[in-house]
Amino acid sequence: MPVCHPFGSHLPLQDSGTVEFASDDPGSLLALDACLGTAAEGSAGVRRVRYGGADQLLRLLSDLGQRLTEDHRRGLRCRIVYGSPEKPPKRSGDAEFADADMLSALPENGEAGGVPDGRNGPDAPEDGDGWRPASALLVGVGPYLLSEWILNRRFTFYFQPVVRTRDGGNAVEGYELLLRPLPEQPPFRPAEVVAAARSIGLHAFLERELMKKAILLSNAHLGPNVKRFINFLPSAVSHPAADLDRIAALVRDSGGNPADFVFDIEETERLGDIRRLADIAALAREREFRLALDVPDPASVSGGEDFDRLLRLVRPAYLKLGRRRIAGCHRDAARQKCVLDALGLAGRFGCLLLAEGVEDAADLAWLREAGVPLVQGYRIGPPTPVPSLPLTVNA
Repeated sequence: MPVCHPFGSHLPLQDSGTVEFASDDPGSLLALDACLGTAAEGSAGVRRVRYGGADQLLRLLSDLGQRLTEDHRRGLRCRIVYGSPEKPPKRSGDAEFADADMLSALPENGEAGGVPDGRNGPDAPEDGDGWRPASALLVGVGPYLLSEWILNRRFTFYFQPVVRTRDGGNAVEGYELLLRPLPEQPPFRPAEVVAAARSIGLHAFLERELMKKAILLSNAHLGPNVKRFINFLPSAVSHPAADLDRIAALVRDSGGNPADFVFDIEETERLGDIRRLADIAALAREREFRLALDVPDPASVSGGEDFDRLLRLVRPAYLKLGRRRIAGCHRDAARQKCVLDALGLAGRFGCLLLAEGVEDAADLAWLREAGVPLVQGYRIGPPTPVPSLPLTVNA
């Protein structure tokens, strides 16, 4: 049964599908027909365009975004129709899980990503079943449409060092890859790009391109046994086993080792289907990838049962404290308690604690004295286009 994509939900990354447009406005349909030419099918107030791959879909959206006026965009409704997404494999009782009983007690959430079943668009569609104004799909980030931004890969990654504090203060554990514009491109906020892609359901396409670029770039610049910390969006994983196999193959084919890659699961990604997240985490570990989780708030490291459960299910290799928990820690008792509690939590679950956003020498000295094993931030080294050695942090 075909599935109709409601913008803002999880979009299975299909190799083919159909984009449907509908309108009661003859002027908007005429403008659409002028853009689509003979590529469109349909009758009455509906047009359908088939696509045969991600680039073809993104090219279509980019072309429409450049040629349709804002009035015509508002006069059109559209949706993406594709085949049913793959259901995640049943893995209850898998030995990879630290607590199989806990996992089996979690509710079943149905199909991956919670995409509802739907039907092909009728000739006189009503709002619903995935129909939205075309202007919602043809959004921009800075001077470019989001579809064009993804299609033309208008981004790169910078490397920021992560160092071990116990080995003289300069031994590199790895580098975090941070999303940045290409040198010739206007600046953008990475969070804005991800949020825009998520809002219209294109974040699976975005994530695939970001992951591919991060893998190829890091393998070109970094040798074995140097960790690559990469942001990871489980909600953009359509077919967990197949997608992770594809990522692992790309890592190996480009000269890398999956064990050197650390997937940093963003905090916003942990608010949905925890069963599915646990399944993806287990599949990633089976392929030798490492995982990292951010500590969301101080309560999580001092008796937060929900976060403890998440740690038991995901089993991350790294636990991360962000800048807002670190800045000023040398003089702030509350922050010091948070750091020490996080150290205890990491010890209980076999993680390495990483303090991010270290910008002050006094904070760094306190973190080292407290026994935090890994640090990252401008005091350690700024993000650079190619990996650079960390600054001297012994002082």
